[in-house]
Amino acid sequence: MTTHMRRYPNPLRESSHDLAWQDDALCAQVGQEIFYSDDFQDQQDAIEICRHCPVVNQCLEMSIKRPGDICNGIWAGTLPSDRIKIMRTTERRNKPLKWAIEQLAAISKQRRRV
Repeated sequence: MTTHMRRYPNPLRESSHDLAWQDDALCAQVGQEIFYSDDFQDQQDAIEICRHCPVVNQCLEMSIKRPGDICNGIWAGTLPSDRIKIMRTTERRNKPLKWAIEQLAAISKQRRRV
């Protein structure tokens, strides 16, 4: 019997940039599977983890600066659909990247409220 394991992107090991902040990320301490799951409850659990993460702002910025991350996974408590929508609006309205980060931060903060 052959077992196929699904490989999830691991943003904490893929980049050679200065990403020391990721050592403090809560997602680094739990399984990555829930951050890339299609299951609604897994997504809610991932967002809850982000809610308590001390590096959520750095994560949010990284999620839109790395093109492959916009469409995949829960980053800083935001869904891929959130990031895609904001980035399309950013491009259409010719807004700076800083504007996109501010918009996503507002979404993330709203989701992280109790």
